Amino acid sequence: MQLEHILRIGTDGKPRSLLSFDAQSKVQTKDINHWSDAALKAKSMALLLPATWLYQTQTQIPSKSLDVLKKSIPFAIEEELSNEVEDNFYAFKVKPDNSQDVIAIEKDLLTGVGQAIKNHKLSVVSIYSELDWIPKIENAISVWFEDNHALIRFGEGQVMRAAHQQVSQLVELFKADLKTIHTNKGDVFAESNLQIHQDLNEARCKDYLMSQDLIDLFLDEIKENKQQEKTESWKMVGVLAGLLFISWLGLQSYQVMQLGNTIEDLKVQQQSLFKQAFPDAAPSELVDPYAALKSRMQLSANNSSGSNSIFLDTVHHLGMVSQRMNNVQLSDLRLSGEKMEIQVSAPSLAVINNFHQQLQSTANPYNVQIGVNELTDDNVYKSILTVTAQ
Repeated sequence: MQLEHILRIGTDGKPRSLLSFDAQSKVQTKDINHWSDAALKAKSMALLLPATWLYQTQTQIPSKSLDVLKKSIPFAIEEELSNEVEDNFYAFKVKPDNSQDVIAIEKDLLTGVGQAIKNHKLSVVSIYSELDWIPKIENAISVWFEDNHALIRFGEGQVMRAAHQQVSQLVELFKADLKTIHTNKGDVFAESNLQIHQDLNEARCKDYLMSQDLIDLFLDEIKENKQQEKTESWKMVGVLAGLLFISWLGLQSYQVMQLGNTIEDLKVQQQSLFKQAFPDAAPSELVDPYAALKSRMQLSANNSSGSNSIFLDTVHHLGMVSQRMNNVQLSDLRLSGEKMEIQVSAPSLAVINNFHQQLQSTANPYNVQIGVNELTDDNVYKSILTVTAQ
């Protein structure tokens, strides 16, 4: 009996579970921990990548030429990205109104999956986002619960990824005039006044996934596992070498001048973070915030070593993500026991969600949860991120 197979990938880049469907759409689920698992051999599979790996958006490029779109889309969304344009792969589909649905994914992540497929000689036919797993149901809310998170779709809109404890709040906040919920775990909404239908299952989600015209991330670059070919001729090499040497001399002079400014900027950022964490900071501590932080942590090490670790790690990861996303402001930091709370503000929900995803990806040993988003009178979105140990 021929089976259809869907392999779900975890945020660590390893297989998580294999769903196998027979001709009657009955499903068998098998936990998978390694790409070398024998259960993956000789099976044609579709892969589902974790939503935290992907950035989904739309563009309005006025062209029907696929070649023009391939070249234009990365730069059209450059300001939305948290990394450099050239660090990502891009996939898109053209909608009936000639706008484009777009997915961007870091090259290292997708290349790692492609390399695993090649190394273990797996038969993969397509790669999709896990956000495509949950069906669009007109005039209803769809909620699919996984072990560690849930996927929520309001009507035919975009999908949210949230922690279990946030689902009820998000449903109440964004339900608008929707009065029906379709889910795979109806007991979660036992106290809700909405109409609950526990009719979502793997077979229905699989049928929806396979029936849609989705963005396939199994790109040619991954299938062939090759780098872009260089098209410059040997004649241009000499010219480029000369230009590079001239530009190198200019950069050396420029970097010497910029180094002092960069150091001062970093000191200001360190002082700001230190004052947010320790409002009682003494002027002498602000001279060298890093040394002051180490001193404070050393003094309290005997009482709260776990809290120190999460604080230091969170500040480190926040610095890495904030450097890439300068359109997100850190309003407040608060350490409560072994839980770190970070208040952030940004011009849009998409930016906050992207910041959350980037922080979770960077701070992999910890669990980063996002609270309810609020819109201020100044049209600025605020949210509280909570970092806890896994």
